Amino acid sequence: MQLAVQFEIPEYLGCSIDITSDKKFAVKNMRNFNCQNIPLSFRKQILGFMYRSKMFTAVEIEEIQTYLSHKIKPLKNYSFYQF
Repeated sequence: MQLAVQFEIPEYLGCSIDITSDKKFAVKNMRNFNCQNIPLSFRKQILGFMYRSKMFTAVEIEEIQTYLSHKIKPLKNYSFYQF
C-alpha cells in the first residue's frame, strides 16, 4: 500500500524518494504474505496497480499474478484489474 500511495501523490511532497527501493522490497517480499488472507478484491487491486503504474516488468507482474491468482483468471487485457 505504501508503494501505491507514493506513486499516486505529487512528487513535490517528497514522499516518493524511496519508491524504487520500496518497489524492490514489495517484489521481493510478496511471497511472504499468506495469499489466502488477502481478499480477492484486494488482490485484483494490487494487480491493477502493477499494470497501471508501469513500474513493474512483465516478468514481475506474471510472477506476482501467478502467486496471487489462486482464484483470479489471468486476462490478456489488463483493464479487468483497473478500479
